[in-house]
Amino acid sequence: MAFAPGLPAWLDVLHAVLGELQVEACTVANESRTSCPHLIDALSSALPGAEMRWVDHEELKKLSAGARAVVRTGEYTPFANVLLQSGADFSAGPPPGNPPTGGRVGFSPS
Repeated sequence: MAFAPGLPAWLDVLHAVLGELQVEACTVANESRTSCPHLIDALSSALPGAEMRWVDHEELKKLSAGARAVVRTGEYTPFANVLLQSGADFSAGPPPGNPPTGGRVGFSPS
């Protein structure tokens, strides 16, 4: 579901999502280096310990088919997409009856 152009902002959504995930790696399109370097810089700053993988946009779309969740933003900048790979945070232990799991989250503009 889309809300409005620019709302919610890509960076606001990124920071909110990162507050809920233990991100091990992210995958971004090579094309984003030139189309949205400011967002890539912000992503790199927000994930200092995470591995950053670069693929062609077509490959990113194929990889997104395996996402466990997709978060849509109001971003209109071309190629402002990222796949976040989340690990399991064992610091608090698993919830009763639920084993910890990891997965990928697709993070995409509208």
